[in-house]
Amino acid sequence: GACTPSLPQDYFGERCIMKFITDFLNKRKQNKITKKIAALQERAMRFQRNGNLREYANIIKQIEELEQSDND
Repeated sequence: GACTPSLPQDYFGERCIMKFITDFLNKRKQNKITKKIAALQERAMRFQRNGNLREYANIIKQIEELEQSDND
């Protein structure tokens, strides 16, 4: 949840700042994984269209692993 300060000066309290930084870094990591998954999906689609099902399967496996790590 959001950092809910009890006093106005608490907005810049150490706990609120640390929460903001960790939330920011986690969101950045999540966005990076999401972009990587999208790029892999594009490659997988091209392999599938070209009939290269072995490479398609390898990429799908990578996507599943990334999605699993994203959920952790």
